[in-house]
Amino acid sequence: MAEETQYGNWLSSRLEPHSRTALQQAGIYVLASAPPPPSKDSLNHLDDGDDYDDCGIVTPMVQKTQMTPFTVEEKRNMENQKAPSISEPVQQKDHRRLYILILFFLVAISFLMCTGVLSLVLIKYSALSEELQALNLNFSEMLKRDSALSEELQALNLNFSEMLKRDSALSEELQALNLNFSEMLKRVKKDLNHVKETQKISERTVSNTFSQFEDITASICRSSSINNSCPTKWKMWGGNCYYFSMAKKSWTEALWYCINNRAHLLSIWSDAEEDFLINNLDNSSIYWLGVTDLEMEGKWRWREGGQTASTSFWDIGQPQRSEDKNCGVIHPNGTWASAMCSLPYHWICKQKLIC
Repeated sequence: MAEETQYGNWLSSRLEPHSRTALQQAGIYVLASAPPPPSKDSLNHLDDGDDYDDCGIVTPMVQKTQMTPFTVEEKRNMENQKAPSISEPVQQKDHRRLYILILFFLVAISFLMCTGVLSLVLIKYSALSEELQALNLNFSEMLKRDSALSEELQALNLNFSEMLKRDSALSEELQALNLNFSEMLKRVKKDLNHVKETQKISERTVSNTFSQFEDITASICRSSSINNSCPTKWKMWGGNCYYFSMAKKSWTEALWYCINNRAHLLSIWSDAEEDFLINNLDNSSIYWLGVTDLEMEGKWRWREGGQTASTSFWDIGQPQRSEDKNCGVIHPNGTWASAMCSLPYHWICKQKLIC
């Protein structure tokens, strides 16, 4: 049935207008729109020999239910329904124009943005190029300064090397001088020791000779009737004469002064003699004693007779064990102490009373 309707419509589209009216009178109604084109399936279907007859005439078929003709309102409704299909291309064109305008606007915005970015990049590039030029200038100046500093450093190195050479030469000279000084010091020590030994020998000789002279003088005085008396400005006590100096000398000078006056530098042998000396000492003066440890450190001996000195009259903490303080002194209160032999003090000479 559908095939016959399809073929009827296809054939009716090719009939003349008067035949179309005849068909409408016979009861077949056709739509005002053009028939749809036959599909590939229908064409292929027409190729089938069973359903298609080239020589046959299709007779109109009268439907059992006759369709009523379209009214004016229905035709208008049908035209209104077809109107949208006609206005669709216009709406599509409007949409395309809108899309094109939006696209153009976006392209313009992107162009402006690209232009702004490019300008910013150029500004940054110019600023960076200026900074790079400034850095290059600073770097060149630093290189110049570095070269100048390197030259100064080389000059300093040369001066330092020359100073090292001079220092090495001076050190060698100093070592040579030290060697010479050490040798000279050894020689001086040897000479000093020799002088000390000679002095000791001479002092012992003088002391022995002086004692012998005293013995001879004493024997002569006993056999004669000569009165005993001390020299002028000397004080007599216990068979001895004592000289209290007004000047000051070193220990060695005081020793030789007493020897030249046929006396000894003061030696004390008893408490009574100590009391006599305290009563005659100047309250503001210090006097040399004839005691020393020059021969042996810490061994204090009297120059008169070479006997060891008593320890009962030494002050607290005296005598000090020192290489510089090798001579004895007596204070106004009668206490003894060690002192440097080169200091100037008063002295006391002691002489035996002969006649």
